[in-house]
Amino acid sequence: MARGNMIVTLVAQTKNFSNNLQKAGKSALTFGSVLKTGMSLAFGAITALAGALFAFLPNFIKMGEEARKSELRLTNIATQMGLFGDNTKNVTERLSDYAEAISFATGVDDELVRSTEAILLTFKELAKTADTTGGAFDRATIAAIDLAAAGFGDAESNAKQLGKALQDPIKGLTALRKAGVTFTDDEKKKIKALVESGKLLKAQEVILGAIETQVGGTAAATASATDKMNARFENVVETMSLALLPAVDDIANKMAAWLDSVEGKKAIKDLTKQLEDFGTWIASPEGAQAVKDFAATMAFLAQSAVNVGKGLKEVYSALKAIGDWFSTPGGKAWIKNFSGGSSPNFDVPIPNIGPAPTTGGGTGAPGGVTPGRITVNFNTPIDSVSAGREVARVLADFNRVSGVR
Repeated sequence: MARGNMIVTLVAQTKNFSNNLQKAGKSALTFGSVLKTGMSLAFGAITALAGALFAFLPNFIKMGEEARKSELRLTNIATQMGLFGDNTKNVTERLSDYAEAISFATGVDDELVRSTEAILLTFKELAKTADTTGGAFDRATIAAIDLAAAGFGDAESNAKQLGKALQDPIKGLTALRKAGVTFTDDEKKKIKALVESGKLLKAQEVILGAIETQVGGTAAATASATDKMNARFENVVETMSLALLPAVDDIANKMAAWLDSVEGKKAIKDLTKQLEDFGTWIASPEGAQAVKDFAATMAFLAQSAVNVGKGLKEVYSALKAIGDWFSTPGGKAWIKNFSGGSSPNFDVPIPNIGPAPTTGGGTGAPGGVTPGRITVNFNTPIDSVSAGREVARVLADFNRVSGVR
């Protein structure tokens, strides 16, 4: 009965063959992991950058627009009050700078401070001092901020109460008391006497002095370093955004003009028609089938990607198994046999290839060939890669001759 052995002369250098095979298996997995990680990081970075850009630009422009609105509000109210004539622009610029200074000192958004100033400007008797640095208007502005920091409402509502009190101190004291500001009987009498004698500015100073005694400096004292840093950072962003706004305005104006033009209206009409047609098509049987086919294609691609990953893992497992075998006593003996003496040989187990056909007689492999071994002889050293390729070729020849598939 035939043994199914083949004698092949190979030349190999095998001292590091086991280690190389194990490293090859590990390298395959490592390369796959590195490739996957690298692709994930690259895709993630690109996606994050695009997302951040699309999220930042609208907010960046919006910050500039809000800053511009707050300044325009101040200018418009100051102009409408008609108190400063040709000096209106200088007054509003001073108020804007003062709002920025308060923001840096307290961490409060400078737009909120300008909004507070805009409310106070609507009270004529108080607004008269808006052109005076450190005057009643400036003191009322920071008082509204301090009251909010102390827990008494918000800056804008406080500005309304303060404006009423400083516009008409006798009646306004009640409003301030409801807001949390208290006055002694002596202060009330003094305020009333000053108002009745026509010394409104002095009465305002008494009111502001009482408030400052109770809550003065609260906003600055409670502001953290982070709050102040954020205020400065926002100011820088607003400044840059304001510089960009003219270009944004130009684009917006041109877009508005185009939308109002005959060409623009036609383009919008055509686009609307295309969207309607697409909606009709997607709801039709043909459209529904297209969507279904697209979903099936995406599912196929996803599964293909999964299969590729599984294939790489199997290749790694096979290489690792071969490497591990060369670390066993049998593998080490083969390596030793491979490396020393003349005409060493290595017996490769041949798998059971099934029962013999009825015409071959006996049992075992087709044609009466029973399970056996391939004997490989090695004479002189060559590199392990060439040896591996030659072994693979020998096994393929054996399979072809013996009918193994």
